[in-house]
Formats: sequence, structure tokens, C-alpha cells
Amino acid sequence: MNEYIIQFLTAGYGKEEEIAMASISGANIINYDYLLRNCYSSNRYARKGASRATYGSTELLSADSGALGKITTNLQEISYDKDNGKNIYNNAKVLIETYNNTVGSAGKTESSELERHMKKMKQFLKDNREAFESIGIKITSTGKMELDKEKMLETSSAKMEKILSGDLSKSLGKYAKKINTVAQKLLREEAAKASLKKSQANLSPNASFGTAGMSTSPNSVDVRA
Repeated sequence: MNEYIIQFLTAGYGKEEEIAMASISGANIINYDYLLRNCYSSNRYARKGASRATYGSTELLSADSGALGKITTNLQEISYDKDNGKNIYNNAKVLIETYNNTVGSAGKTESSELERHMKKMKQFLKDNREAFESIGIKITSTGKMELDKEKMLETSSAKMEKILSGDLSKSLGKYAKKINTVAQKLLREEAAKASLKKSQANLSPNASFGTAGMSTSPNSVDVRA
């Protein structure tokens, strides 16, 4: 069993730490949609809904993996005070959505390099299934995340911190960065192909040019004869 999981499962919690995250009071609650939009700052229209259908898979992968990287950073920086439960909950929800979006867009993108990174990331989740599921993040058979709302709201903020602010989110962030690097590479290749295709389309397929710059073809008449 993963050493990190063993340390987590054997760790004891004091009475104060057992306060459920269901107490989601706090003056500075960050709205879920605002948080999601912030993570998709590179392309806010790609975050959800019908607008996602207007983008190619590589564009979505770039936006999704970028958002996943941002939320993993957020999870390492936010306050896990027991009165900040709503913010913790919203960040966890955004983690689930950005991760699932990344898995979805990657599945529609052809790249052996991308496939290797995705396989490793899914295996990472599988290896740490117990830790994620202990705070209400289920790992499905397809390798995606699923929210167990009741379980998560019953989880103490201290327990959420142990799982989401350390090595697990850092590792997910590293995978997200590698996937985003591949996405950027694929976007550049697609742009180069589109530019070449456009240049070729601008050339007349039936014409060639002589030394004098005059257009000639097999059926043209040489007026100089």
C-alpha cells in the first residue's frame, strides 16, 4: 500500500479536528463558478456547457489541463480552517471537474506521448484511491472522479487538508503540466499544418511562371513566336 496512504489511515485526529466540514460558515466564501472561471483564465468559454462543443479536442485539452494545474496549486495554498469549509468544498469540486474534463478531452486527442502521461495519471489515482475516497472523491472504473457530496460534507477540514494540500495535489499538478506541454506542442503542429495548407491553397494549381514572369500553361500560345 502506498506509504502516504498508510500514514494517513493511521493518523489520529483530536476532538477539534473531527468537526465536520458541513459547517460551511465564513465571510470570504469564493463562489464556485467564479473559481472555475478563474482556473480557465486561458480560455473561459471552454470551461463548461455548449461552448465546449465549439472547440477542437486539442484546444480543450490545453484549457482543461491548464485549469487542472491551477486548481492543484489552489489546493496547496487555501486556508483549511474549519470555518472555511465552503471554499474547501468548492475547490474540491473544481478539482473533480477539471480533472474529468482533462480525461475527456485527452480521450479525443491522438498522441502517443499524451497517452503515456494519461495512463500514468490514471494509475496514480488508482494507487491512491483510498485516500481520495476517504474525503468523498470516488474514482470510477473509467478513471474519472465522482463527488460523494454527503461524504465530503461530513469530512473534517483537517482531514481534507491532509489529502488535498500535500503530495497528492502536487503530483496531479505535475501530471497536468506535462499534459499541458503536450497540448501546446500539438497546437503548434496544428497551426503549422493549417498555415501550410493555406499557403498551398493560395497557389494556382494549373499555372506556372516563366522567366519573364508570364503565366504559361500547356494550352497557352507563345505570342513571341
